[in-house]
Amino acid sequence: MGKTDLDLRALKKCKALIEAQLDWGPAHEWEARDFTNLSNLIFDRTRARLSETTLKRIWGRVKYRNFPSASTLEVLVNFLGVASWREFKLQEQLNGEPVVFDGTSIFSSKRRGIQLLGLLLLLALGALPFMFFSNDSEGHHNEIVFQSEVLAGKFPKAVKFEIDSLEKRQSDRTIRLYGDDNRIDVRIRPDEHATIGMYYYPGVYRAKLLKENTVVKEKDVVLKSEDWLTTLTKGFSVDYFQNATDPGFSGLRLRPSFVDSLGGNINDKELIYHLTPPFVNFKGDNFSLATTVGFEDRQETATLCKRGRIVLLGNKNKLIVPFMGNHCSKPFEIKFGDNEAFTSEKYDLALLRFDFNKEHDLNLKISDRTLTLEVDGNKTVSIPYTNDLGQIMGIRFGFEGDPLGMVTALQLVNHNNTEMVYSFSNR
Repeated sequence: MGKTDLDLRALKKCKALIEAQLDWGPAHEWEARDFTNLSNLIFDRTRARLSETTLKRIWGRVKYRNFPSASTLEVLVNFLGVASWREFKLQEQLNGEPVVFDGTSIFSSKRRGIQLLGLLLLLALGALPFMFFSNDSEGHHNEIVFQSEVLAGKFPKAVKFEIDSLEKRQSDRTIRLYGDDNRIDVRIRPDEHATIGMYYYPGVYRAKLLKENTVVKEKDVVLKSEDWLTTLTKGFSVDYFQNATDPGFSGLRLRPSFVDSLGGNINDKELIYHLTPPFVNFKGDNFSLATTVGFEDRQETATLCKRGRIVLLGNKNKLIVPFMGNHCSKPFEIKFGDNEAFTSEKYDLALLRFDFNKEHDLNLKISDRTLTLEVDGNKTVSIPYTNDLGQIMGIRFGFEGDPLGMVTALQLVNHNNTEMVYSFSNR
């Protein structure tokens, strides 16, 4: 493939973005196994294989005068979530300065950064198309417009955040993006107006615009799944499956034959079932959830800690209720938002330790600022809380320690109007 100055600049950026995402240290210090691991990560994410030798050539560890082939370049940018090398080059043609990200220089375009925190990736790429909700944190900042756009396509989803300010005296601002467990701060100079976040899961995410360390605008980004979406995650690698159409699934359970067909050791991958449908007027202050969870009939061993969690996504906070097998010895906690936790050391959460040789019925009820849990119809615990979920926007079921976690029944009832919000059974 012939090379131009633009090609060279774009390849340099592409490598830098990959290096920043991996966070394995300087590429010139990478060992042979690092290139093997990168080859596997690229295959996991793109289903296309670049050999260790090809990667060593790209990173200059093996002498090679030719420019990478078009197909190789396509795979590299696909790994970053970009549709094509042509699109990637176009963005490089439009931009081109280093970025200062939390005071650390990370190569990017037009001072936009890339970093993977939890499952939020901040990218320096052009506009793609989504859905957003916004509110002003302080009403007197109406001179600043803080907008978002969800870019079309399947997950991972790109969200573009733009700033338009009419202030006469403009200064640096910070866009703070929140992922599932972490946050990214990116500084935006007065002559800059946008950044892009890549979100790997459906859910509700918060973005804040700060000026002089004060929040002046906030925005909630809701990334929806039309139906149940399943992810298998390990490190930077996320595989996506549509439960309704993928033959590997039977409702919210993976067929054992499908898991076997994936090959390798996938017990260390996290399995998550996601649903963020258009719930309407579903407030999180008076509702119940009834579900049946378990694992496929596999022998539980003393060295395998099977565990799971239910996550209710509100537009103000999220509720996380864990459950785990008898062989898991670590303490655990129920979390209600970022600042309210109920530990197994303080509350009797023994009912959430399961014998996973069978399925278990778990009922959850929220009413009068009290969370009540019931397992298998006879074990209960009630916990008072203070945080507010707000509107319920979605739900997740997560499983670790065994990829055959399953949900065989689910009912969500809104007791404010006695409406059955959602129901299914696969028993």
